[in-house]
Amino acid sequence: MGYISAGYGQDSRVTSSLAWMVWMSTMIVISMVAVSFGSYAANGADQAGKGRGGAARRHLILSRG
Repeated sequence: MGYISAGYGQDSRVTSSLAWMVWMSTMIVISMVAVSFGSYAANGADQAGKGRGGAARRHLILSRG
C-alpha cells in the first residue's frame, strides 16, 4: 500500500478504494483457508489412511501381523 499511496497520495479516492479491495480480498482468502482447514480437520479422523499413501500403509500394517 505504500507504493499506491506514494503514487496517488494518502487521501486519494484511488488509494482508499484499492486499500478496501486489498483488505476485502485478504479477508476472503483467510475465510477460504479457515473453511478449508475446518473441513480437513473434521474429515481427517474419519478418513485416516485413505489419502495418498494409504494403500501402502495398510499393506505395511497387514504384512507385519
